[in-house]
Amino acid sequence: MNNTVSITAKRQTTPAPSSEPATLGIPYARGQLKADQPLALTCQQAQLPLNTEITAYWNDGSVRWLLIKTLLSSDIKHGDLLTLAPSSAPSCSPAITLDQSPSGITVNTGSITCTIGKQPPLIAVTDLSTQAQLNQNIKLLTTNDQAAALILDDLKVNTQHPTHFCTIELAGHYLLNNTKRLNLSAQLSFYSNSSLIEWQLTVHNPAAAKHKGGFWDLGDEHSLFFNALSFDSQLHQTNCCQLQAQTDSEWFCDNSLQLLQASSGGEHWQSANHVNHQGNIPLSLKGYKLTQQQQEVCGLRADPIAHCSNSHTGINAYIEKFWQNFPKAVSLDHNTLSLQLFPSQAGEPYELQGGEKKTHRLLLDINNNRESLLWARTPSQLVLDREIYAKANTLPHFASSAESNALQQLINLGVEGDNNFFSKREKIDEYGWRHFGDLYADHETLYQSANEVPLCSHYNNQYDPALGFAKQYMASAKPQWLELFDDLSRHILDIDLYDTDLDRDEYNHGLFWHTDHYLDAGTCSHRTFSKQHLNVEHTAQSGGGPGTEHCYTTGLRYYYYFTGNLRAKEAVLKLNSWMQYAQEGTGAILERLLAIKTKDIPLLKRLNKGLAISPYRYPLTRGTGNYISTLLDSYYLDGKYSHIEQIEFIIRNTIHPSDIISERHFENIEQTWSYTIFLQALTKYLHYKVSENSFDKQYTYARDCLLHYAQWMQHHERPYLEQIDALEYPNHTWAAQDLRKAHILFEAYYFSPQPAPDYRQKAERFLHYVTDTLQQEPTRSFTRILAILMQNQHDYEHITPLIEHTEQATLAVGTYGPAPKLKRSGIITNIIKDLVKATLRFSYQREKKWLTSRLS
Repeated sequence: MNNTVSITAKRQTTPAPSSEPATLGIPYARGQLKADQPLALTCQQAQLPLNTEITAYWNDGSVRWLLIKTLLSSDIKHGDLLTLAPSSAPSCSPAITLDQSPSGITVNTGSITCTIGKQPPLIAVTDLSTQAQLNQNIKLLTTNDQAAALILDDLKVNTQHPTHFCTIELAGHYLLNNTKRLNLSAQLSFYSNSSLIEWQLTVHNPAAAKHKGGFWDLGDEHSLFFNALSFDSQLHQTNCCQLQAQTDSEWFCDNSLQLLQASSGGEHWQSANHVNHQGNIPLSLKGYKLTQQQQEVCGLRADPIAHCSNSHTGINAYIEKFWQNFPKAVSLDHNTLSLQLFPSQAGEPYELQGGEKKTHRLLLDINNNRESLLWARTPSQLVLDREIYAKANTLPHFASSAESNALQQLINLGVEGDNNFFSKREKIDEYGWRHFGDLYADHETLYQSANEVPLCSHYNNQYDPALGFAKQYMASAKPQWLELFDDLSRHILDIDLYDTDLDRDEYNHGLFWHTDHYLDAGTCSHRTFSKQHLNVEHTAQSGGGPGTEHCYTTGLRYYYYFTGNLRAKEAVLKLNSWMQYAQEGTGAILERLLAIKTKDIPLLKRLNKGLAISPYRYPLTRGTGNYISTLLDSYYLDGKYSHIEQIEFIIRNTIHPSDIISERHFENIEQTWSYTIFLQALTKYLHYKVSENSFDKQYTYARDCLLHYAQWMQHHERPYLEQIDALEYPNHTWAAQDLRKAHILFEAYYFSPQPAPDYRQKAERFLHYVTDTLQQEPTRSFTRILAILMQNQHDYEHITPLIEHTEQATLAVGTYGPAPKLKRSGIITNIIKDLVKATLRFSYQREKKWLTSRLS
């Protein structure tokens, strides 16, 4: 099997003399690349520095996903082909060396040395060509304008085999007012023979929000407030300070320069999106202000590069997505270059909510060339041909051709037309350090009049648009999709995930879902429910938090594959733990006793009255489907087979091939429609079994459940909008949801052990209904509709039955008895089993934590 990969370099600007780092995730088919195979990266027969990391394996031990890191030299042009191929020798001689001691770590790249110490200064950098030195520190100001001391907790080398690339991780914390703790973590990346240092710097409030009454408004008593955070570099005897505010603009030169990006500079820069905890909009300046001595220059959106130097060396600095993550500032004052990530000039303290983070990416280049970071404004991309993704079985039914069918034309509205995802940002000014990257939930404005100010509503990755963006990029290589994917994924990791260990287990590390339907987010920001919604007539919701009905992990898994961002991998695994706590409980005896009172006894009473109750442990809903998907994503990341065993347990305790489907009451659409999401999760499991060539009884059971329900759908399902009397809000989101029915029926056609053209015909009718209906619908570019279409897009036109590819798939349909019935004895037996299990696993700490979290 050919394991040589061709990669295209796409460069949007003329390269500067310095080298530019580039990263790429590459999928491989099973058996295509052995894990121990040395590789070399070349361009026009010249070898490039290369570091590789395996981020996923096939079950035979071969590489499933490989992450490569390299440096693109200035002579690599737009459109040049790079070749990654097996090699018997390293691609280049290693340049990076490390020296670890109790006092810190020193990295030597061949161009600079950088010492990360446990005592001030935090960072000391030496230019090896001149031996000139500079020091760097991270400075936090409390609300009293006092500088808080950084206490370093951990310092380590993260790269397993540093040769041409190395990452150092540090973790520390600040104590605010001697009571509250603000965590700081950073990754420093170095490249061989390069003077570049790349920082990923994250601040984190590890506390749990108090969220009294289930409301998540700003101003929570466990929020952290601070006045400023800056990354400062001291270069002694500076004789030149320069700053360029935007691409191709003039360079300002002076002993003292300051640029403040106070707002987005957009048309709606004072949007209600930017309210603080008091409900006020604290923005007073449109765009940015650059101060030079006594002169001021104003503009809208800055993308600055700063430079200062002395007679020996210099430093160049760049903050990625500067204006988008306002407020931001850069100042150069004699011997100090300050990158102000949270500038004090904003005029009021910053609030970091419990479990909330913010990450900034900084680039520092130690040399005298002020243009060495110009590439950072439009970084190059390494691009794979779509055929590589298709042949590697990256996704089930991944499109292997670039045909633009009706469904694709609808999805393309996400980056084309007047209401694409980029233009949506402008409508409520979806910018600022907390908001940037999220998607504006414009569908929530559907019932507003045309002259009303649009609601501020946030989407928080519902229906996994992160995955949708990744799929679109793999299929088209359009950089807009990759940009959306990166922006959204970073936002999820920082803002949408509730990153704390100190709340209830069913909240810790969960994902906040979209803000409340058809209401302004107000002071709840991205956290779902606000106390401002209490007296609104049309909402029956009053409180809540992360919920299992709204958990989407697959996009984050692919973000890890694409970038190697370990936080994405950790987030998926933590979401899996959160889902298990929410679905299974914590295992505390007190918790189980409460469940007997609130769940089991009511079930027994319903049985005594002769009322119908479900015999299954898990409901046939999207929450259970999301549980399966999260377990499967976790398996792909950590390889623990216990995740697969849990999936199989869930399936058998949710659905049966002999179910009497009329008892599911699918005519109650509002309560039952999401059974389709469960069935889609079932197909993900089946595709996993096929990829492992595992056609066992678990496969057969799950497949027969799918076919049983698909047969019912074939005869009974019709478009939702033909049943508007059963819908609370009969809008065209329902037409998009009908694509799920098409997907399930296509999968039934694919998995059926005998020819089943009827499934395909019904599936095609639903598919054409969706596209024909939405093509005529003005709301077709709404965020929720596009998210659903992207999530459920597959290469439907080229799906062929599995029986045409493998004889194992012809396994006959299994023989099953009647579906289970719930009996009193069964309920009592389950109670006894659970209590025995909890007693055997008794932990005083678990009981105390469970009780304390409820009492608090």
